[in-house]
Formats: sequence, structure tokens, C-alpha cells
Amino acid sequence: MSDETNDEISRESVYREMYNEARRHRDHEFTSSTWFVTLLLGILGFLLTARFGNANSPNNWDGFTKNCPLRIGVIGLCFCIALAATLLAAACHQRYAEIRGWLNSQEPKYKRETFSPKCHIVAPQLVYIVTPWLVFVTIVLVVIT
Repeated sequence: MSDETNDEISRESVYREMYNEARRHRDHEFTSSTWFVTLLLGILGFLLTARFGNANSPNNWDGFTKNCPLRIGVIGLCFCIALAATLLAAACHQRYAEIRGWLNSQEPKYKRETFSPKCHIVAPQLVYIVTPWLVFVTIVLVVIT
């Protein structure tokens, strides 16, 4: 085997591993955002059930509205969850963009000349950042009213 063959195999292996790493970061961005939003939706569902629950069961919402530290604690917990979701999604996207940039620079010249990625008006990762905050605002509105 010549040095050129070893060099070419090594280059392809590195490209393939970097591609898999980029995909892992992109998938982690999606799954972590999904879990955090699901957690926030669960808290919202609990709060809505406590407030507007079954008419036959006792309403404990009055005790919740009179307990200010509990309300602040719920809002603080939800804020931390939304912040964690945002920071994790941003970090994963940043790392994905770095790896994707490297992968794009390694593409063959003909592909770089004939293919250019489409720019979206609204970036898809914006959904991962905005959704937890929308649920957080809804939780705050339920807690304070």
C-alpha cells in the first residue's frame, strides 16, 4: 500500500466520524429540547388540573395562591428548566455549526460550486429556543392569576 492510499483512507474516515459527530449534536439538540419542553408541559398540566380540576373534588388552588414562596418556587423552577433548555440547544447548535463548517470545507470542489445550502427565513433551531419560553410564560400566567 502506498502512502497516498493510507492518506486517502484516513481522510475519509475522519470525514465520516466528523459527520457522525455533527449528526449526534443535531440529534441531541432536538431530543434535549423535547425532554425539557415535555417537563414544562407536565408542570403546566399539573397546574391547570389543580386550578380547573374536577368539580366534585376539593379545590386546593386557593391554598396555592395564598402561598407566595411556593408560587415563586414554581416560577423559579420553570425558569431554570427553560434556561437550561435554551442554553443546551444553543451549545449543541453552535458545536453542530462548527463541525458542519469544517465538513463543508472538506467537500469536493464540484459539490461546493454546484450546491449551496438554502437559507431559511426562520432558522429551525429557533423553535428549540422559543418553545420552552412560550410554555414558561404560560406557566407564569397561570401561577400569577
